[in-house]
Amino acid sequence: MIGYTTVTFRSMSIAENVKFAKSCGMECIEWGGDVHVTDIESAKLARTECENEGLKISAYGSYYTLGQGNISEWSNIVAIASELSAPVIRVWLGKKGSDKYTQSEFCELVAEGKKMADEARVLNIIIASECHQNTYNDTTDSAIKFIKAVDADNFRTYYQSRYLDMPTDLHKIDKLFEYVDNTHISFSEVTYNQRGIFRRKDKLALEKVINKLIDKEYKGNIIFEFCEKHDKKNFLKDVARLKECMSVRKGE
Repeated sequence: MIGYTTVTFRSMSIAENVKFAKSCGMECIEWGGDVHVTDIESAKLARTECENEGLKISAYGSYYTLGQGNISEWSNIVAIASELSAPVIRVWLGKKGSDKYTQSEFCELVAEGKKMADEARVLNIIIASECHQNTYNDTTDSAIKFIKAVDADNFRTYYQSRYLDMPTDLHKIDKLFEYVDNTHISFSEVTYNQRGIFRRKDKLALEKVINKLIDKEYKGNIIFEFCEKHDKKNFLKDVARLKECMSVRKGE
């Protein structure tokens, strides 16, 4: 399914996000835990609005960060995700790069991941870590190392390219594929190297990612994260570009 995360349009209400997503052909929504879905009540509202419009919920985009000493908050996040009917909770693997962790810190991170997975499994919820710099999930090898160490079938990962080193990012799809639940594609005005990446004719980074996922017969969700200036018109152009890319690759 194709959708977007609501952090793309933080200024819009829950109802406005649902209506807009429906109007531009989205199939699902990832609800951000920073503005829109912050408690049980807002989770219920988001779920109901999506149900009324026939939209699926791809994930609950929490900002829970492993290694920050706030494991007591996890039960509340799981409860919110359950009320939302989110099959996945997005989390962050710490606040520093994998090469900055001592063996002791790594073991503590893994122990926390195991506890989180156990609690989420009771409600059939998958945990997937954000694929991001300055976290333990900053390289392919570190992502795999962590997932294998946690050793839980419901602890997985997002995939995301930064469009800076395409050979490495494409190879990452091969190595991480069995663990990937959702894929983020980003157009971020604050990251210079991504600016214009969807519409710059001489740069086919997005096409390379999509083609690779199609070749691998990817069945997960493709989720837009951000658009230029948080502008709806720019978002619609990005959606059209993605759909064109997918249809050309599939020969439709």
